[in-house]
Amino acid sequence: PEEIMARFDSVPPARLDAGLRMDSQPVPVPGTTNKRTMSDPALKLALLTTNEIKSLGGALAAGLTANPALVPAPAVTPAQLIAAVKAVSDQEPVLAAAEANVPTQRNLLAQKLAALETLMTTSANDSTNVVHHDGVKMGMLNIPLKGTSVPAPHVGAPQNFSVTQGDHSTYVDGHCNRAQGAKMYKAQSALSPAGPWTEGYSGSKSSFTITGLVPGQEMWFRMAAYIGGVWTDWSDPAMCRVV
Repeated sequence: PEEIMARFDSVPPARLDAGLRMDSQPVPVPGTTNKRTMSDPALKLALLTTNEIKSLGGALAAGLTANPALVPAPAVTPAQLIAAVKAVSDQEPVLAAAEANVPTQRNLLAQKLAALETLMTTSANDSTNVVHHDGVKMGMLNIPLKGTSVPAPHVGAPQNFSVTQGDHSTYVDGHCNRAQGAKMYKAQSALSPAGPWTEGYSGSKSSFTITGLVPGQEMWFRMAAYIGGVWTDWSDPAMCRVV
């Protein structure tokens, strides 16, 4: 008997499968449901302000509360989200009060440094008079002498200095390794690594937070430490985009 074969050039083309094309790509088949598109969360928390983060946290809690059947055993309960939002809200006035007190504490530090300098000057002058300005005895008392050239020790810049976005909008955090013997640290900011520089922090800690910056602006920062009576070199400038 004559063998009958389907030709690929027949019109219409012969179907060789049920719902599959020759290129193996799926095609819709009547009576079936297409596969749902997979989605991933995109909170983008780094781009949100504190108030926006709190609002989103409340919205997530509300979504879980209103739809218990969708997530029967959530890893984070609505109550935990609501409590965390409240904790942030409770901390905000505490932070505001602390920041308002920073200028007062800086003034107190300046006053105490001035008092120490007065005592040191009085002590050195008194001891100099008692030993009748004898240079050898003054040296034994660790009193610097006029007319002597004592090169200031060269101290390298703070190590591993870096800056990151702060916990709140317009905040930038900075940090360097704590230097042995450092009594004070200071940090400056600028719109360019070439300056001009503006002092934004002065204190005893090797980390700092500078606030009130302009969102969306690229800012440069650098840091120095006060060791052995002299300020170190400045660290290499580091850049951070303010959010």
